[in-house]
Amino acid sequence: HLQIKRFNSPLVHGYDRMRALTLTLLSVAIVTLATAAHAYPAPYNKSLRLRSVGVTGTTLDGYAGNPYSWTVNDVNPYQYWAYYIRPYKSGFQLMNMGTKKCLDGYRGVDNSVVHPYQWECNAENTYQYWIFAAEGPKPGYLVRNAATGLCLEASPLGGAVTQKPCDNTNSNQKWW
Repeated sequence: HLQIKRFNSPLVHGYDRMRALTLTLLSVAIVTLATAAHAYPAPYNKSLRLRSVGVTGTTLDGYAGNPYSWTVNDVNPYQYWAYYIRPYKSGFQLMNMGTKKCLDGYRGVDNSVVHPYQWECNAENTYQYWIFAAEGPKPGYLVRNAATGLCLEASPLGGAVTQKPCDNTNSNQKWW
């Protein structure tokens, strides 16, 4: 059984007691919603989800630290990426809402193609900047790393997302 306790206050009587309780609960709800709406750390103020065009029903997921293709889940924070467009920089940073780390496309000292990974956000790190390019057949956009020129490529469900030379006819490199 649900027990409801009386709201007693020496300052509030009768109808005013119920009104005060309602206003208190409403205030708590407003504060809770306001907190949820402003969950993006500064300077990030918007978020997006990158869904693969070529691997149907999957999205870029950052749960494991290294991004991978996973089934779309509307309430999974690891599938949302806050973005920030920094003035005088090419592209924008993508910060994972679950890990609070940025998508990084560093290729390594031997210039080998590596999987993108997540790293502490650093506004001066050019490997953390990405460009949406509307090239080739529709639908979708290429997501090109501003430093390497390589594009994100989706893998089959559960596979690691890679960076490869951009190919605007490859639907696994198209995101929406």
